[in-house]
Amino acid sequence: MTEFEKQFEKKKRLIDGSRIKKMENLRRPRRYRYGTIRDIGFTTIDGYSYSVIVGEPKNPTSAVPLIETTAWFMGLEGYYRHEALSYMREGNFVVIVGAEGSHRSCGDRGGRLGGITLEKSASAVLNFCGEVVGIHDELDQDAYLLKGASRGAMVGMGIQALAQDYDKSVLYADLTAPCFPRPFNPFTDTLGLIRFLIEEPQTLVSLGYEMPLSLARRYHASIDLHPASLAHQLAITSPLFSGEAGELARSINRSVDPQMHITTFGRDVLSMHDDWVDIFEGYPGVRLTPLDGSHLALADKQTDAFQHARNLAVQNQIRAGKPIDAHAVSAFAHEHVEVRRKLA
Repeated sequence: MTEFEKQFEKKKRLIDGSRIKKMENLRRPRRYRYGTIRDIGFTTIDGYSYSVIVGEPKNPTSAVPLIETTAWFMGLEGYYRHEALSYMREGNFVVIVGAEGSHRSCGDRGGRLGGITLEKSASAVLNFCGEVVGIHDELDQDAYLLKGASRGAMVGMGIQALAQDYDKSVLYADLTAPCFPRPFNPFTDTLGLIRFLIEEPQTLVSLGYEMPLSLARRYHASIDLHPASLAHQLAITSPLFSGEAGELARSINRSVDPQMHITTFGRDVLSMHDDWVDIFEGYPGVRLTPLDGSHLALADKQTDAFQHARNLAVQNQIRAGKPIDAHAVSAFAHEHVEVRRKLA
């Protein structure tokens, strides 16, 4: 068997194993001021189980769905339910997929535990989004907007790398603090990791003072502490630290000219800004922005404000019928946030 045939068979197994074996509604649809949220659970052929939030906006402003998957140890309550509502308010059709083990059917423990990879997670997200978007004729069936933070940003690299295999395109990706573009090195990275573990609780305390009240009321429910979820999150540790995110990023097709914004934080040893710069050298549509702060700054007000401003800019470009330009998106976002800051 040639190398090409081996790669073809590997990709076929990945896609086939990520197909949906079972899907179920987890509760009755919930109607909010800005639209309806549906909670869905699904299990793949390979046995991995995921919970999903599908947010249908009351007043849609774009036909292009916004897809996302969760950060490490985060569930779909709290932070991500608030996230879905905030983007529905801006007119986005939103799909947020949880991590492996986030969906626990009666009698099981969150599905298969072993063999988790970021690539499999990305493939599962693409398979599910194809199914759920496919039943909405009013939506763009061929393209997505993409966002994600931490683990979600790492899976986002895989979604972009695999999108063409699903006959999809990612018009724009907004990724915050993707981690470990290279494997964790215990000799050179351990000291930084210790410093990270010491500093992050301080960031969490400061976030508590800065966080909008609407989010703070829900934040306590954001981490999924179910034993099955914790077991899966620990199993996810290996692919997160393995450098797989960087390998997937290198697999993104340069010829499609990906439009992407990547935010890293200067005191975040996990972000490895310089490594991402090296990976995306020669990608003119990829903009990397290093900010002050540590890893959990991904949830602060400033980060959130810029993400929403970039979303608004992307929607404006789509409605104007223009190709997405990541640099124009960022320029608009900085101006928009500055104007709002002066008016506050």
